[in-house]
Amino acid sequence: MTDSRNTQSQPATIKHEHTAIGDKTVTIESQSKTKKLPLLIGMLALAILLAGTGALLLRANNSPNAIEHTAHTTIHHATISIGWSHSLAIMEDGSLWAWGRHNVGQIGCRYVHLQQNTPRHIMSNVASVRAGHDFTTAIKTDGSLWAWGDNSYGQLGDGTLNNWSIPVHIMDDVSAVVPGRWNTLAIRNDGSLWAWGQNHLGQLGDGTTTDRHTPVHVMNDVVYVANGHIVMMAIKSDNSLWAWGANARGDIGDGTTVERHEPVHIMDNVLSISVGLGYALAIKEDNSLWAWGFNETGSLGDGTTVNRYYPVHIMDDVVFVDATTMRYAVAIKADNTLWAWGEMYWGELGCNENTARHKPVLIMEDVAHVSSNPSEFVITTTDKGLWIMRLGFSLDVFADGGIINRYAPVRMLDDVVAVSAHTHTLILQGNGQLWAWGDNFWGQLGVEGVTGTHDGPVKVLDNVRLP
Repeated sequence: MTDSRNTQSQPATIKHEHTAIGDKTVTIESQSKTKKLPLLIGMLALAILLAGTGALLLRANNSPNAIEHTAHTTIHHATISIGWSHSLAIMEDGSLWAWGRHNVGQIGCRYVHLQQNTPRHIMSNVASVRAGHDFTTAIKTDGSLWAWGDNSYGQLGDGTLNNWSIPVHIMDDVSAVVPGRWNTLAIRNDGSLWAWGQNHLGQLGDGTTTDRHTPVHVMNDVVYVANGHIVMMAIKSDNSLWAWGANARGDIGDGTTVERHEPVHIMDNVLSISVGLGYALAIKEDNSLWAWGFNETGSLGDGTTVNRYYPVHIMDDVVFVDATTMRYAVAIKADNTLWAWGEMYWGELGCNENTARHKPVLIMEDVAHVSSNPSEFVITTTDKGLWIMRLGFSLDVFADGGIINRYAPVRMLDDVVAVSAHTHTLILQGNGQLWAWGDNFWGQLGVEGVTGTHDGPVKVLDNVRLP
């Protein structure tokens, strides 16, 4: 199906992934270009995740040449992904490699005990890979879905509660999968949405609060999904927004605090959605930004600290938004300016101030994409430069020998085409080289001889497939 509506003029086409634990994979498809582009919506798809109880986003697309508006945050074939303490990469030949912690089988190799310090081959013919918290999902080139690792709530979907240290087949005809913390969502080629795993708050949307160990059907005609672990949201092909799950603080946006066990209609004309910790942000077709839910720290950006049970208007000309799990949010406008608001203690919002901001404040210009995690902002600029803005409570060690808190962004790498970030970060350059930094307690950086936390890039692999 093709949607012929024109999108807002924008300088760059960005493909973006979040993970259920803070991982956000960004793909930069082109440098600064200003043109109107048709939005092509359908079923080939891709997924996204964000930390802890944060957003997992997915947009489906069946055209290999489709170009998405930045606000749609899509990626066709994610080739790098990180979980809580493991890492994954697909090579140019379609082989999948993994490294890091393996206490519940999340690497996918029966011959590894507790951790794998360097990349190890797992399987072949892989089209896309997604890491959940302590488990992994992969779609092969034939559309079959495979999973392995932690299965405490049935999040692998194989009908058991057994942890698996080898890939197990789950279902076929899958266009995209979104593994979260303890549950998983998938869109099939026909646009149907399926869910399995933890369901104590009705977050699977099947009308019950019963955990599901195999996929159950939720709804049809889905093109976009946000998995907030306990709150789920989906955009249908008509751009209507639907939500279900926990609702104690107005998380769903239906005007109540009633827990919803099936999808309920929230609003129309929605392009994308991001789910944070108790709140949500949505971009509409006119590029206006709307927010609802928990607001005691100003995370909605409406100038108040009042929880909102219906969507309220925040700002205009927005092409990307991220509702983080750290009580603040970030957005990029059509002019490539980066804005942030919410609880901004320790300098999280780059303002050198320990104060909360209840309305959006300007942070930086020429920004193509931003990812946030518990220790830093990972910013990609329109020239494909990678910048790091450390949060003020972390001490940074740089090549100049300084050990200081850095509020201002620092340029780290060039020619960056994809980023996957949480407590550790993977960076993919245009030449196929994969770099990493951050936490390495379980060998998740994947470099022999590198131990402990590493604050600068170290090379991991060559010949990684570009998204």
